[in-house]
Amino acid sequence: MNSPESSISLCRNCRYYLPEGRRGGQCQKLNVSVKSQWNACSLSDSPFLLPWNGLGDIIIWQQKALEVQGSVEANAFRKVSPSQEVSQPVPMMLSSATSSRRV
Repeated sequence: MNSPESSISLCRNCRYYLPEGRRGGQCQKLNVSVKSQWNACSLSDSPFLLPWNGLGDIIIWQQKALEVQGSVEANAFRKVSPSQEVSQPVPMMLSSATSSRRV
């Protein structure tokens, strides 16, 4: 018996089905042995659905990413006064043609 919103018709198409051997398998939801060709129960679920319990974490992660992006952009265009500039030498890369010449 399938739930009205489930399109899973057989146990082998359920996300909780774990194949074992040639024809049988294990239902991880009910923790029982099942046959792959059996009609799916009302607890069947599509193997392609994402669990909804992590959706809140995804939304929070996106909000934090936008906050970081905004602060980086704000700091990138901030004007630096001459007293705030760092007076350290900038390392320079030598090209291979320059470094191979000997004086």
